[in-house]
Amino acid sequence: MMKILGIDSSIPQGSIALLENNHIISEISLEDRANHSDGLLIAVDRALSQARIRLEDVGGFGVTTGPGSFTGLRVGVSLVKGFVLAREVPFKGIDTLEAVSACVKPTVLPICAILDARKKEVYCAFFKYQGDYPKRLTSDLAIAPEALCRDISEPTVFIGNGLNTYGDFLHRRLGDRFIDGANTKNHTVAASAAILAKPFLDQNPCLDLDELKIKYVRKSEAEINLLKKKHQTEAEKMKIDTELLEKVSNENEEFKKLYEEHALLKNRVDELNKMKFLSADQEVEKKKHQKEKLKTKDRMEEILSSYQS
Repeated sequence: MMKILGIDSSIPQGSIALLENNHIISEISLEDRANHSDGLLIAVDRALSQARIRLEDVGGFGVTTGPGSFTGLRVGVSLVKGFVLAREVPFKGIDTLEAVSACVKPTVLPICAILDARKKEVYCAFFKYQGDYPKRLTSDLAIAPEALCRDISEPTVFIGNGLNTYGDFLHRRLGDRFIDGANTKNHTVAASAAILAKPFLDQNPCLDLDELKIKYVRKSEAEINLLKKKHQTEAEKMKIDTELLEKVSNENEEFKKLYEEHALLKNRVDELNKMKFLSADQEVEKKKHQKEKLKTKDRMEEILSSYQS
């Protein structure tokens, strides 16, 4: 039977687990830290030694792919990529929230997997057991706890490290609709990742590392800062408040698409303007893009006006 190594470095309480014959035969919990960059490989070695097997005996990997710590995710995924390249064995990326939900014992109630996303938000998704595994009901979200409460209309089992920060708040707001996920399988997130990976590794093993992608859900700090600068520049050009521009960009899908389209058109027009000589076709293209750019700007200003009124 295939031995599957489960790896989770997406949350501060990272873990390593080894699955064989549908049983967890070795399990290591990492220290509570932000990224696990210096302890993950050591934990893998400990888990293998605990089970008295070598890395060469591992037949597949299950690794959590987010959401979670940006740095931690990159550490875990990079480690698995190295193993796959060296060993040529299959892998399966497992959504972190799905792995967290699978730590709950089977129940008829919906499950909300919740992680602390910082910045006064949580990562969350809803699941419900169908057969042996939780099935996804919603996509992954980064959301304020207050907004999460508005989406819950029935008793729901909550599980995940988000409860460390927001458990008391959720209990107060939801009352009987809040059920603490204490009835767990008593295993780590890495163990869930290995268990959830097994059907895929048995039926459709994958060695294409292009398929191993991280799910960030929310932009990184660097991307957020870059976007803020971009919003500030655009706001100054349009003579509006930066906060209003950010608010509309986040809330209005049409405005968001127009904003992105306007940026692409502007970049193309700027490229053409830098060219010393334009062909007849390029002149036509430039005039077309300028016209479309003005059109998108006019519509953006209409939408902004509706928020200002």
